[in-house]
Amino acid sequence: METLAKAAYWYYVQDLSQKEVARRLGTSQSNVSRLMRSAR
Repeated sequence: METLAKAAYWYYVQDLSQKEVARRLGTSQSNVSRLMRSAR
C-alpha cells in the first residue's frame, strides 16, 4: 500500500490524528497535512 493510501486510511477510516499517522509513517505532522490535502 502506498504512503498516501496508508495515511488516508489511518486518518479518515481509523480516525487517527495527524500526529499519530506521522509517527506511524516516520514523518512530520506537516507532511501528513500535505498528504491529506492531496488525498481529498
